[in-house]
Amino acid sequence: MLRRKKGKKKKDELQSVSKIDRYMAQADYYLSLLEKRIKVYKRKLEKLDRLKKAAAVKGNKELLIEALRTERLLRQKLRNYLGMHQSLQQVVGRIQDVEVIKGMTELFKEGGAILKELSAEVSPEAAEEAKIEIEDSISEIGEAESVLGEPLNIEEIEEEDLEAEAEKLIAEARLPEVKGKAEDIDLEEIEKELKDLMFEEEK
Repeated sequence: MLRRKKGKKKKDELQSVSKIDRYMAQADYYLSLLEKRIKVYKRKLEKLDRLKKAAAVKGNKELLIEALRTERLLRQKLRNYLGMHQSLQQVVGRIQDVEVIKGMTELFKEGGAILKELSAEVSPEAAEEAKIEIEDSISEIGEAESVLGEPLNIEEIEEEDLEAEAEKLIAEARLPEVKGKAEDIDLEEIEKELKDLMFEEEK
């Protein structure tokens, strides 16, 4: 009977390890995917900044407003990807912490068994300390889950803000020291590149 119980415990431990390994493999995949997306959107924003300056120098307010609208959408996407990446890293970190705690708990159990063989008395303080550590870890995991459950705060785009920002950029671009450094880009080319930024594939 004792041998059967030990066999079941060993099987449960193997299944638990297998589940963790599968999750970690999936987490690594999505962390890598999110890192690629983050690089893509940072590159898009760098390119958009160049187009925005060129549109300001040309004095095309309509095209500049479109560039600013595109910028806000791209920045929102980037914030979302950065948030997901951070959240997933936190989950992975918590799992790793729990694995350490679980291993330490098993080690404490084995140590307790040895102490029991050596002494008739077992220290209750050591057991209480191990229990407190586990409870603290479970509390931290619960806090991380609570953060993940909060809805994203998506900023709405105000047209008046975009128009005011566009007028400011055009005024700044007309300054001699700025105008002299600006790239000579055709308006149609700026408009085409803006559309490409929004609809190109996220590789």
